[in-house]
Amino acid sequence: MLATRVNGNREPSRTLTNCPVCNQAHKVEDCPNLKRLDVDQHAQRVKEKSLCFQCLSSSEHRARECSVRKGCGVDGCLKHHHPLIHGASPVFVGAAVVGCSSPTVLLQLVPLLVEKPKGDIYTHLCSP
Repeated sequence: MLATRVNGNREPSRTLTNCPVCNQAHKVEDCPNLKRLDVDQHAQRVKEKSLCFQCLSSSEHRARECSVRKGCGVDGCLKHHHPLIHGASPVFVGAAVVGCSSPTVLLQLVPLLVEKPKGDIYTHLCSP
């Protein structure tokens, strides 16, 4: 990925930083290790590396805080995720143990995105 720095002359200088997936000097979009995987594996690797699902370049923020605010663009998709993970199965679906005295209750957590004109809402549904 390219990082832009401003030097003392206020001129941007570009430096190539290492790919967060394989730690080699290229953009994550050009990663040969990532390109070998299918879309579900792309999403899983992004999750494992704690990368932003929008820009894939940072573990410092999540998609909802990402400054890249454009739609995916694949087949006209306007959702806010990177094109490399377009069509992937949800990766944050799992069972959660709820702390009850007895018996233990397992609930399925389903991520939910409610799209509204004034901003999206991210939440989870709980189903037994």
